[in-house]
Amino acid sequence: MKRARNPETILIFDISGHMAHFRKFYTNSSSLSYSFPPRPTICGLVAGILGRERDSYYEDFSLGKCGIGVSMRTPIRKITQTVNYVMTKDRYQVDGSKGGTQIPIEFVFPRAGMTLLIYRIYFWHADETILNELSWKVKEKRPIYPPYLGITECPAEIRWIALVESDDLRYLKDVGEPRPISTVVPMSRVRGNGLKISPGIQILKDRIPLELSPGRYLSSVDDVIYERECKPLSLIVSGDIFHISYHDPIIDQRIEEYTVFMEPG
Repeated sequence: MKRARNPETILIFDISGHMAHFRKFYTNSSSLSYSFPPRPTICGLVAGILGRERDSYYEDFSLGKCGIGVSMRTPIRKITQTVNYVMTKDRYQVDGSKGGTQIPIEFVFPRAGMTLLIYRIYFWHADETILNELSWKVKEKRPIYPPYLGITECPAEIRWIALVESDDLRYLKDVGEPRPISTVVPMSRVRGNGLKISPGIQILKDRIPLELSPGRYLSSVDDVIYERECKPLSLIVSGDIFHISYHDPIIDQRIEEYTVFMEPG
């Protein structure tokens, strides 16, 4: 599988909201949620910002054409709520004639005392037209379809952070020593004893989808790891690593980060 190599420009933007639900692909009647948006969810978000029709964009945002990373910027908590839905066994019952049904859904909230969930997205595309169009729509806050965190009941706001170009973007490959990675990391890319655990670090693992093919068929899955308190993880990672330097307008500081895309090793 051909993947992104040595991108010259990466768009960084935040998506935030008061709550989220990113349904785990292996759950059924009880809808459990990931702690962060998986790659296909971010593809759907980007497609909505650009005005793409549902199910029309899978090829354009495939692993070979598009690189996506995600970083959790606020610690989270999860709460399960029972939600009332309309019972629909077929399309003729959407009028509520069969009554209702109650489904438990796990929602993601910011940790108590915090106001917003914030996720930082790192986006690259082989087609510069798509990358530039997305950058403009995010910067001007002009999405075609309203953004949301997983489901329409969780509206979100997008905020442009930076368009990092070659002078502030260093491309590394198969680095043989640990780097502090700020983004979610696929386990298939962690090498040997490359995971360095230090006091206070809490590592969580989950199995997420990485890519959907046309027809919404799951074409790539991997286990990923991330830090519970949103701290960087010191790892030896195979494949592409990006050292990014940019000014964060939210905190008005210069940031330097090591990031990876969500793609298998």
